[in-house]
Amino acid sequence: MKTLSVSVEDTVWQRASNAAAAKNTTLHQMVEGFVMQVAQTGPLNEEEDRKNREALVEALRNCGAVVGERPTRERTYSDRRFHRH
Repeated sequence: MKTLSVSVEDTVWQRASNAAAAKNTTLHQMVEGFVMQVAQTGPLNEEEDRKNREALVEALRNCGAVVGERPTRERTYSDRRFHRH
């Protein structure tokens, strides 16, 4: 099992969480379902693979995620989730 981390703005997170709640699911389950749908399409040719990658990138962009972002050390440690105290 692998872990996927996605950074989104607070307002985007809230809207997406509300959308998930309206569908009686969680945001985690919605993202997991999308990734599984992409993975379960079977053997892909190059064109299908490219389209699926583009669909994933577009979905992440639409939810306000920064694709490929590598946060600085300062930004990582300024996030309250990583505070030790």
